[in-house]
Amino acid sequence: MKRRMLWLFLLPAVLMAFSGATCREGLNGKDAIDAQKKGMISGMGPGVIREETTSTEGEDFHVAMHPFEDTLVFASTAYSKNSDLFYKKIGSRQRRQLTFHKGSDVWPTFNPEGDLLVFTSDRGGHWDLYMISFPPRPDEKPEKLAPSDTTKVHASWSQDGHSIVYSEYDEIAGDWRLKILDLGGGDPETGEFAVSETLIREDNLYGIFPEWCPRQGDNRIVFQRARRRGGHLYGIWTINADGSGLTRVVDSTDYATINPSWHPTLDKIVYATVAVDEYEKSKGTRGVVRAEDIWVINVDGTGETRITDTARIADWGPIFSRPFGRRIFFTSELANRINLWSKDYHPTR
Repeated sequence: MKRRMLWLFLLPAVLMAFSGATCREGLNGKDAIDAQKKGMISGMGPGVIREETTSTEGEDFHVAMHPFEDTLVFASTAYSKNSDLFYKKIGSRQRRQLTFHKGSDVWPTFNPEGDLLVFTSDRGGHWDLYMISFPPRPDEKPEKLAPSDTTKVHASWSQDGHSIVYSEYDEIAGDWRLKILDLGGGDPETGEFAVSETLIREDNLYGIFPEWCPRQGDNRIVFQRARRRGGHLYGIWTINADGSGLTRVVDSTDYATINPSWHPTLDKIVYATVAVDEYEKSKGTRGVVRAEDIWVINVDGTGETRITDTARIADWGPIFSRPFGRRIFFTSELANRINLWSKDYHPTR
């Protein structure tokens, strides 16, 4: 169990997101404009970047957006050393607490109708998937989705809301597999689901952080997949839900590409990069990793566009706004604190 948990926390994106709650000075309001003028946010003009949360103690991360409303759900350690889920209207400083538990709740994701939320939690003693109504009913408790007690993280809904793709840890292989949870066949009187779990492929395909394409008729899933040699850096791939069509979108031997997420209407993916420290790499080691910037790329591998260039400040966990994808939300450690930020997005070919 300890080895499994350690492996999970050593993932670059997970490690940063679960760093301990600390008291930090940061930016908000006028300070954000001043930081741009001083070059802390290079490559971004005034007015195009916005701080969405302003926690000065603890951290806000793992953001999801409601499919129809200007509402963000995210994980936060602002009020506890372990993360709970909160939600807020875009542009408002008010936040409401969604989950209450001594364990950690992370990676929220909305169903297509926006009335159900699935998230990852260790409240049962290991990482697993739970579901709750949105907004939650009075005294409603999150429901564990799958009967198995394997480690599961990072769910994403299919367009019809009948299935969920997620990552499950393979104890024997010591790596992550992509699985689909079928929620069909439930009892309408009780509201309970009759679930079944299926591997996308039975061979040695490993990957983590999958996301189902939100566009109707497109059954592709994007995920990050590590090389099985060299630096073992992550690249971004797509695969059809039936296991066919495995395709590389972008990767590199100099940096990892992580946290892929679909544009809601265009054939584009937003993702983060993690560079290998050049000094460590020159010594012939696998090096240390550090998140850097947010990028957008066409799914056919063309049109790679840099979205943030924050002078070696880590940005990660990006998503496009819903329903039109005209803004990108992401987590950043700008000014040495971890909060949610956003930036206008005007797509080019």
